[in-house]
Amino acid sequence: MCDPITMGVVSAGLGVAQAVGGFMQAGQEAANQTAYYNQNKSNAQAAFSSEQDTLQQRQVQEQKAEAERSYDMNQEYVKARESMENDAAQTGAAGLSIEGLMGDLDQQEAQRQARSDQNLEWTLEELQANKEASGDTYVSRVDSVQKGVKPSFGNLAIGIVGAGMQGMNTYQSLKAKNK
Repeated sequence: MCDPITMGVVSAGLGVAQAVGGFMQAGQEAANQTAYYNQNKSNAQAAFSSEQDTLQQRQVQEQKAEAERSYDMNQEYVKARESMENDAAQTGAAGLSIEGLMGDLDQQEAQRQARSDQNLEWTLEELQANKEASGDTYVSRVDSVQKGVKPSFGNLAIGIVGAGMQGMNTYQSLKAKNK
């Protein structure tokens, strides 16, 4: 059998090797986790940007569509008003009844334009809320993966000291048996 000093040194050496190996493995695991976190964050950023771009594009489309609807409604209104004025002129009608009809037409057009404006406002508010929710989703996606945590040198030192003490215990135990 080997002498107590050799066994103590071998025991301590194996313990140190195990502590260093564990430290290195923990370091690699932390690096892998950090790489996974960075990839997740990059993916979340890409998804967020895409969602924001899509929502922004939809806002512009809604505003353009509303402008076109408003223009068309105005054209219809102008034609209807001109038609009423022409009919009144051709028949020789005048007075309060014609003014009342024109006033009704004006009021109907104002209400129609106001409803259309309100609908656009609601749509834009919904899209803005979706943009804000997209930001919350981005944060959740990023927070769903933790960054890697590098191993502590303190733990490595404790492992090395523990290995040294185990080697010393092995030495003393074998020395006591050999007496």
